[in-house]
Amino acid sequence: MDRLEEELRENDRQEFSRRLTRFREIDEWFQVPPGGLSLGSDWEATLAFQEARFAYVSGLWISAILCAGTALERHLAWRLMHVFNKNTEHLKAKEITDSAMEAGLIDRQQADEISKLRSYRNAHAHFRRDSRYVETLHAQMESLRDDESVDGVDANLVLRPEARAAVMLASAYFLAAGIDESSHPEEPGS
Repeated sequence: MDRLEEELRENDRQEFSRRLTRFREIDEWFQVPPGGLSLGSDWEATLAFQEARFAYVSGLWISAILCAGTALERHLAWRLMHVFNKNTEHLKAKEITDSAMEAGLIDRQQADEISKLRSYRNAHAHFRRDSRYVETLHAQMESLRDDESVDGVDANLVLRPEARAAVMLASAYFLAAGIDESSHPEEPGS
Protein backbone atom coordinates (compact mmCIF):
# COMPACT_ATOMS: atom_id res chain seq x y z
CA MET A 1 0.00 0.00 0.00
CA ASP A 2 1.44 3.37 -0.97
CA ARG A 3 1.34 6.60 1.07
CA LEU A 4 -1.70 8.04 -0.75
CA GLU A 5 -3.73 4.88 -0.23
CA GLU A 6 -2.75 4.85 3.46
CA GLU A 7 -3.86 8.48 3.85
CA LEU A 8 -7.17 7.79 2.14
CA ARG A 9 -7.85 4.73 4.28
CA GLU A 10 -6.96 6.65 7.44
CA ASN A 11 -9.28 9.48 6.43
CA ASP A 12 -12.05 6.95 5.74
CA ARG A 13 -11.51 5.39 9.15
CA GLN A 14 -11.60 8.75 10.94
CA GLU A 15 -14.54 10.20 9.03
CA PHE A 16 -16.79 7.16 8.61
CA SER A 17 -18.93 7.70 11.70
CA ARG A 18 -19.49 11.39 10.85
CA ARG A 19 -20.42 10.55 7.26
CA LEU A 20 -22.80 7.85 8.49
CA THR A 21 -24.46 10.34 10.86
CA ARG A 22 -24.92 12.84 8.02
CA PHE A 23 -26.22 10.08 5.72
CA ARG A 24 -28.83 9.20 8.33
CA GLU A 25 -29.77 12.88 8.54
CA ILE A 26 -30.44 13.18 4.81
CA ASP A 27 -32.29 9.86 4.86
CA GLU A 28 -34.67 11.37 7.44
CA TRP A 29 -35.20 14.48 5.31
CA PHE A 30 -35.98 12.61 2.13
CA GLN A 31 -38.10 9.50 2.66
CA VAL A 32 -39.28 8.26 -0.72
CA PRO A 33 -42.94 7.24 -0.38
CA PRO A 34 -44.00 3.65 -1.15
CA GLY A 35 -45.34 4.59 -4.58
CA GLY A 36 -42.10 6.34 -5.45
CA LEU A 37 -41.81 9.79 -6.90
CA SER A 38 -40.60 11.44 -10.05
CA LEU A 39 -38.48 14.54 -10.38
CA GLY A 40 -39.22 15.05 -14.06
CA SER A 41 -37.08 14.95 -17.14
CA ASP A 42 -34.46 17.57 -16.26
CA TRP A 43 -31.66 15.13 -15.55
CA GLU A 44 -29.16 17.80 -14.56
CA ALA A 45 -31.48 19.01 -11.78
CA THR A 46 -31.83 15.47 -10.48
CA LEU A 47 -28.06 14.87 -10.69
CA ALA A 48 -27.33 18.19 -8.95
CA PHE A 49 -29.76 17.25 -6.17
CA GLN A 50 -28.06 13.87 -5.71
CA GLU A 51 -24.63 15.52 -5.74
CA ALA A 52 -25.77 18.03 -3.10
CA ARG A 53 -26.79 15.14 -0.86
CA PHE A 54 -23.55 13.21 -1.41
CA ALA A 55 -21.46 16.36 -0.94
CA TYR A 56 -23.19 16.98 2.40
CA VAL A 57 -22.54 13.41 3.52
CA SER A 58 -18.88 13.78 2.51
CA GLY A 59 -18.47 17.11 4.31
CA LEU A 60 -18.03 19.10 1.10
CA TRP A 61 -19.98 22.10 2.35
CA ILE A 62 -19.54 24.56 -0.52
CA SER A 63 -20.30 21.83 -3.06
CA ALA A 64 -23.47 20.94 -1.17
CA ILE A 65 -24.59 24.59 -1.19
CA LEU A 66 -23.79 25.12 -4.88
CA CYS A 67 -25.41 21.87 -6.02
CA ALA A 68 -28.56 22.37 -3.92
CA GLY A 69 -29.03 25.85 -5.35
CA THR A 70 -28.40 24.63 -8.88
CA ALA A 71 -30.87 21.77 -8.51
CA LEU A 72 -33.65 24.04 -7.26
CA GLU A 73 -33.05 26.73 -9.87
CA ARG A 74 -32.94 24.25 -12.77
CA HIS A 75 -36.02 22.32 -11.67
CA LEU A 76 -38.09 25.46 -11.11
CA ALA A 77 -37.03 26.83 -14.51
CA TRP A 78 -38.00 23.53 -16.13
CA ARG A 79 -41.41 23.57 -14.44
CA LEU A 80 -41.96 27.22 -15.40
CA MET A 81 -41.16 26.45 -19.02
CA HIS A 82 -44.12 24.08 -19.01
CA VAL A 83 -46.47 26.35 -17.05
CA PHE A 84 -45.85 29.47 -19.15
CA ASN A 85 -44.96 27.73 -22.41
CA LYS A 86 -42.04 30.11 -22.84
CA ASN A 87 -38.28 29.97 -22.81
CA THR A 88 -36.95 30.27 -19.25
CA GLU A 89 -33.33 29.48 -20.08
CA HIS A 90 -31.96 32.96 -19.50
CA LEU A 91 -33.97 34.05 -16.48
CA LYS A 92 -31.98 35.07 -13.42
CA ALA A 93 -32.40 32.98 -10.27
CA LYS A 94 -34.51 35.66 -8.57
CA GLU A 95 -36.76 35.92 -11.64
CA ILE A 96 -37.21 32.15 -11.59
CA THR A 97 -38.16 32.19 -7.91
CA ASP A 98 -40.53 35.15 -8.32
CA SER A 99 -42.17 33.58 -11.37
CA ALA A 100 -42.52 30.23 -9.61
CA MET A 101 -44.25 31.93 -6.70
CA GLU A 102 -46.58 33.86 -9.04
CA ALA A 103 -47.43 30.58 -10.79
CA GLY A 104 -48.21 28.89 -7.49
CA LEU A 105 -45.35 26.39 -7.81
CA ILE A 106 -43.90 27.57 -4.50
CA ASP A 107 -45.27 29.66 -1.64
CA ARG A 108 -43.85 32.81 -0.01
CA GLN A 109 -41.99 30.86 2.69
CA GLN A 110 -40.34 28.60 0.12
CA ALA A 111 -39.43 31.62 -2.01
CA ASP A 112 -37.81 33.27 1.02
CA GLU A 113 -35.86 30.08 1.83
CA ILE A 114 -34.71 29.76 -1.78
CA SER A 115 -33.66 33.42 -1.70
CA LYS A 116 -31.62 32.75 1.44
CA LEU A 117 -30.00 29.76 -0.25
CA ARG A 118 -29.25 31.95 -3.28
CA SER A 119 -27.44 34.40 -0.98
CA TYR A 120 -25.33 31.53 0.43
CA ARG A 121 -24.65 30.27 -3.07
CA ASN A 122 -23.68 33.69 -4.41
CA ALA A 123 -21.40 34.39 -1.45
CA HIS A 124 -19.41 31.25 -2.22
CA ALA A 125 -19.68 31.12 -6.02
CA HIS A 126 -18.65 34.72 -6.71
CA PHE A 127 -15.58 36.56 -5.48
CA ARG A 128 -16.29 38.89 -2.60
CA ARG A 129 -13.72 41.14 -1.00
CA ASP A 130 -15.16 40.16 2.38
CA SER A 131 -15.27 36.37 2.53
CA ARG A 132 -18.47 34.86 3.93
CA TYR A 133 -16.41 31.95 5.24
CA VAL A 134 -14.06 34.26 7.17
CA GLU A 135 -16.98 36.34 8.47
CA THR A 136 -18.75 33.18 9.66
CA LEU A 137 -15.57 31.80 11.22
CA HIS A 138 -14.92 35.04 13.10
CA ALA A 139 -18.54 35.24 14.29
CA GLN A 140 -18.35 31.66 15.61
CA MET A 141 -15.02 32.35 17.32
CA GLU A 142 -16.41 35.52 18.89
CA SER A 143 -19.52 33.75 20.18
CA LEU A 144 -17.35 31.12 21.86
CA ARG A 145 -14.66 33.46 23.18
CA ASP A 146 -15.91 33.49 26.78
CA ASP A 147 -16.92 29.81 26.85
CA GLU A 148 -14.05 28.02 28.58
CA SER A 149 -15.56 24.60 27.90
CA VAL A 150 -14.90 25.05 24.16
CA ASP A 151 -11.38 24.65 22.83
CA GLY A 152 -12.00 26.58 19.61
CA VAL A 153 -13.85 26.42 16.32
CA ASP A 154 -13.34 23.55 13.90
CA ALA A 155 -12.59 25.49 10.71
CA ASN A 156 -13.75 22.52 8.64
CA LEU A 157 -17.26 22.76 10.09
CA VAL A 158 -17.82 26.50 9.69
CA LEU A 159 -20.09 26.17 6.66
CA ARG A 160 -21.88 23.01 7.79
CA PRO A 161 -25.02 24.86 9.00
CA GLU A 162 -25.44 26.56 5.60
CA ALA A 163 -24.85 23.28 3.76
CA ARG A 164 -27.31 21.50 6.03
CA ALA A 165 -29.97 24.17 5.44
CA ALA A 166 -29.36 24.02 1.67
CA VAL A 167 -29.72 20.25 1.42
CA MET A 168 -32.72 20.20 3.76
CA LEU A 169 -34.46 22.83 1.61
CA ALA A 170 -33.72 20.97 -1.62
CA SER A 171 -34.90 17.71 -0.04
CA ALA A 172 -38.19 19.26 1.11
CA TYR A 173 -38.75 20.88 -2.28
CA PHE A 174 -38.01 17.77 -4.35
CA LEU A 175 -40.01 15.52 -2.06
CA ALA A 176 -43.08 17.76 -2.35
CA ALA A 177 -42.61 18.25 -6.09
CA GLY A 178 -42.22 14.53 -6.70
CA ILE A 179 -45.13 13.43 -4.50
CA ASP A 180 -47.74 15.81 -5.86
CA GLU A 181 -46.55 15.06 -9.38
CA SER A 182 -45.83 18.73 -9.97
CA SER A 183 -42.66 17.54 -11.64
CA HIS A 184 -44.79 16.41 -14.56
CA PRO A 185 -46.69 19.47 -15.73
CA GLU A 186 -48.58 19.19 -18.95
CA GLU A 187 -46.29 19.34 -21.94
CA PRO A 188 -46.70 22.60 -23.86
CA GLY A 189 -49.40 22.27 -26.47
CA SER A 190 -50.92 19.07 -25.02
